[in-house]
Amino acid sequence: MRWLINERVIIGVILLNAFVLFMEAFAIIRHSAGFLLTGIDSLCVVYFIVEAILKMRYEGVKGYFSDAWNVFDFAIVAVSLPSLVEGAPALFTLLRLLRLLRFLRLMRFIPNIDRLMMGGRRALRASIGIFMLVFCYLFIFGLSAHYMFGYQTGPPDASGQAVLLYPEFSDPLLSMYTMFKIFTIEGWYEMSDEIASHCSGIKAHLIRLYFICAVSFGGIVILSLLNAVFVDEMSHDIAARTEEEVEEIGEDVEEMDERMEKISNRMMAKLDEISERLDRLEDRAK
Repeated sequence: MRWLINERVIIGVILLNAFVLFMEAFAIIRHSAGFLLTGIDSLCVVYFIVEAILKMRYEGVKGYFSDAWNVFDFAIVAVSLPSLVEGAPALFTLLRLLRLLRFLRLMRFIPNIDRLMMGGRRALRASIGIFMLVFCYLFIFGLSAHYMFGYQTGPPDASGQAVLLYPEFSDPLLSMYTMFKIFTIEGWYEMSDEIASHCSGIKAHLIRLYFICAVSFGGIVILSLLNAVFVDEMSHDIAARTEEEVEEIGEDVEEMDERMEKISNRMMAKLDEISERLDRLEDRAK
């Protein structure tokens, strides 16, 4: 039964399950072969349950749950269990979406995943301050943009109600989301030009200056700093391994030097011994 929990078998079932979920997304295939796909999907869930049971049997319950990846797998399988039973349409749709989490089990088979996750956790810890700075910056610019542009109205509509000129800033949350899009620098000038087109003179220039500051500091400086921290922390392992390898090479060189020195001392001692023997032979010959 151990072949059922072989890594190749597990990867194969995960890929099969992902393929089934992918094919179910096409309406034509779902209508023509939906029963077959649902059956295969249910069999995959049953296999994952059997896999967990077999691992607990061979590794013991305590040993099974001592592995973080096993806990991760068990949680995904537990979430997948309700998908075996049809419920209310809304609930069933939600459970169908949760089934996609099974594909995440493939992460454990990615080479050096533990090292990558360790680097990711270290990068997140190092970036907490930058995230707080981004939020504060976003809060300030989003709220200020809401008060500056969110209440401006244009000509009334057919019902006589006032129409907001800039609905993107109609409330603080929408305003923060709009400013975040501007921070990404993609098409930021379009919003600036649109707002400035309804103004004239110094006011239009001040609006453009406002968006230039938002993009310069938020979109370039802060986000670039966040990227730099992430890259630096993620590459920390490589630098640390390089330093360790250099230290190991240095230690090997020192060890070789010591060995060479010992060999040299032995050779010198042998040469002295040979010289003494030659001297004694010469004395006897005389």
